[in-house]
Amino acid sequence: MAKRWWAGRWFTRLALLAGLVAQGALAASLEEVRAAAQKGDAQAQYQLGTAYGHGKGHAGEKLPADLKLAAYWFLQAAKQGHAGAQTDLGYAYGSGRGVPMNVTQAAFWYRKAAEQGNAAAQTNLGLAYINGSGVRSDPVQAVPWLRKAAEQGYASAQANLGVIYTIGNGVPQDLKQAFLWSEKAARQGNITGQYNLAVIYCDANYARLRGTKQDYAQGAQWFERAAGQGHVQAQTNLGALYANGKGVARDLHKAYFWFYLAINGGDNSATESRDLVASYLKPDEIFAIQQQALAWRPKKS
Repeated sequence: MAKRWWAGRWFTRLALLAGLVAQGALAASLEEVRAAAQKGDAQAQYQLGTAYGHGKGHAGEKLPADLKLAAYWFLQAAKQGHAGAQTDLGYAYGSGRGVPMNVTQAAFWYRKAAEQGNAAAQTNLGLAYINGSGVRSDPVQAVPWLRKAAEQGYASAQANLGVIYTIGNGVPQDLKQAFLWSEKAARQGNITGQYNLAVIYCDANYARLRGTKQDYAQGAQWFERAAGQGHVQAQTNLGALYANGKGVARDLHKAYFWFYLAINGGDNSATESRDLVASYLKPDEIFAIQQQALAWRPKKS
């Protein structure tokens, strides 16, 4: 097959840092929670905010979703020091859900919760420092917060810590640490961790920095898991592996399938490779693969 399928770009693009994280669950009947919240119970206030945010109460109780009321009750609980409410209030301010978007307020409330050990807040505060959102951009400040959450087993923090060590942002580049944290996240089903772990396995320079060899077979397995969840760059890379028979048996049908999905997902860099693969397939084969791809749905982690 033509070598131009390998453009050098497939294994050098790391996933973007994962997004913000919301959390919460309602544990008692809606009326009981509302009564307790109105009396000033912080946990009930948090639960009521969660119920309004999701539009449902305990055991499927129905109530209209109301993001403004959700933010109101999160604020009442947050002012009493409830870490979960502080985290979700930060999320509300960071995304403009029920309150005007205010990234400074988002970072303020994330810090309050992070200092209490809330892993989601620690992750989001770390990301705020990475992105300069509500705080001065400072990757060095981001790392301790992400590490605190990662050491609690929080997959999003582990994945992002893996990214940071891979590219050397805020810490010296360290592919052994990058592998460690990416693998931890990947084994929890985190799509970013799965993709980055596959990149580390497949990239020759990263393998050298780890003191090992490329392992396309392992890379293909993790690309496949991320691709199956809808990660478009993983789909492109998996298509390239199938096209070239790297780590998997060469299969142009599967290569076309993954290239086609990646393009539909917005990765136009796969277009040339898809078209080249198509030149080796019959029209009826291409049509059948396209129909299969159109019926495809991503798996949940």
